[in-house]
Amino acid sequence: MVAENKIDYKEVFILDDEGFFIGTTYLNIDEKQDFKFTITPPDKNLMKAKFDGKKWIEGVNKNDLMINMLYPENDLDISSNDFLVLNILKILKKGGMIMDNTWFFKYCMFCWAERKIDEAYLDMAKKMDMLTDQQIMMIKMTPRIEEK
Repeated sequence: MVAENKIDYKEVFILDDEGFFIGTTYLNIDEKQDFKFTITPPDKNLMKAKFDGKKWIEGVNKNDLMINMLYPENDLDISSNDFLVLNILKILKKGGMIMDNTWFFKYCMFCWAERKIDEAYLDMAKKMDMLTDQQIMMIKMTPRIEEK
């Protein structure tokens, strides 16, 4: 009688060299791997999940993150308030709360027409992957109301 070799594949959570979560796959955990992983699922409430060898911890300093969100980088000519809103939208998009940017594109088109945003705002939105080059071109082609 031939014994069946049943390989037990488990879901594993792949880690980079610093312990940050980078992906998921299925593999035989009894085999030696060339990368770090854990079978413990990451905590979905963490902004940047990091595995310390025993448990998942927050991988970013939230105070530094909040300060960085409040102030524009690279001396762009954009208000701190606009920068903060764009960062919040970026986080929502990365977290899967915003599935596409159609509504944001339409919002920007309206704000452009009303002269509530300028090119610096669009440049920052592009840098944050909130708008594509084609969308920015379409926004800039939108007629603007006359300044008083």
